[in-house]
Amino acid sequence: MEASANSNNKDNALQLLQALERRIAQQDKYFNQLNERLERMEKRIELCGRTAYARTSNSNIRGFRQPLHPISLPNGDDVPKGQFPLNQGDFLELTDQSASNLIALYGLVIPDGVPESTGTKLKILADHIGLPW
Repeated sequence: MEASANSNNKDNALQLLQALERRIAQQDKYFNQLNERLERMEKRIELCGRTAYARTSNSNIRGFRQPLHPISLPNGDDVPKGQFPLNQGDFLELTDQSASNLIALYGLVIPDGVPESTGTKLKILADHIGLPW
């Protein structure tokens, strides 16, 4: 009988350890998911900070040759080299196609009923990057 009781105690202890291992594995999975979410939030906050800085800097542009600060793309990437105007003068000289390309890169939308002229596209882009229009 004593051997049977010891066997039951060992079985119970083993079951408790297995349950504890499962619980720890679940907690590890939960903490990993939480870590991933926090990392995404950190990246998003950092992106918002860079965007706010760029827009604020662009809103204070006082000359056609003063450099513009590019806004990162929605996924956090930089605008491909050569596609973002270097300064306000370059911005005002964007072609219709270049403006359309930037609008597409940024995922911006031209509101319904608004004519899709180059001027309208430049206004939408100017609003997005914080450039006074």
